[in-house]
Amino acid sequence: MLRRGSRPSAKYWRRVLVPMIERYRDLDIPKFFRGDAAFAGPKLLRLLEREQFRYAIRIKANAWRRIRDPDRGPSGKDRLR
Repeated sequence: MLRRGSRPSAKYWRRVLVPMIERYRDLDIPKFFRGDAAFAGPKLLRLLEREQFRYAIRIKANAWRRIRDPDRGPSGKDRLR
């Protein structure tokens, strides 16, 4: 499903996704979600996991480095301890 507009935003994700999740909740089919980096928020990820959706969300390179190696700062250099 595509939303209106040409600017990237996940601001109103609940308005679109919650009704869709409810519609498919009781169907015995694989459920997938794909989104860009704007959808990488913890509330949405928890909802998708609770509803047993598989998901692929593009994460910007800098955010991915921090997730993979939290001991490194945004520049990839070791943080001072």
